[in-house]
Amino acid sequence: FVVTDDGGGIDLLVDTDGKVGVNCATPSAQVDIRGDAGTGTGSAGVLRLSTAELTVADSDQLGRIEFIAPLEASGTDAILVGASIYAEADDTFAADNNATDLVFATGASEAAAEKMRLTSGGDLETTTKGKVYSKGNCVQSSFHSSLIFGY
Repeated sequence: FVVTDDGGGIDLLVDTDGKVGVNCATPSAQVDIRGDAGTGTGSAGVLRLSTAELTVADSDQLGRIEFIAPLEASGTDAILVGASIYAEADDTFAADNNATDLVFATGASEAAAEKMRLTSGGDLETTTKGKVYSKGNCVQSSFHSSLIFGY
């Protein structure tokens, strides 16, 4: 299946192996998105996840990637979402605000839950008693609460 542009270039291709190429005549992965030739950001392939939400409020998700093994024969926990990465609004969006956190969720014996967050301000936060906690210019070990690096 091939969709071409007005100049005969391939816009979309689904090959006989089920691989999908976007702007790519020879996809080398299940989905291969190829940017245009050139330099800078204009040459990058872009996968855009978006929301149809008209009023983005604090905690709304803008897009999400999930990692799962739904056919795992063990069932139960094995078929739950094992990990995900999602963009979450950090505040209600406005003409002068689109504050968004990037959230990393992983599972151990449950559906993936948030374990780490990169905030809109650039701070890295963990939500569990992880080994290292970083915020701003400071790094703190949860092993030794008195061990703090920063300036």
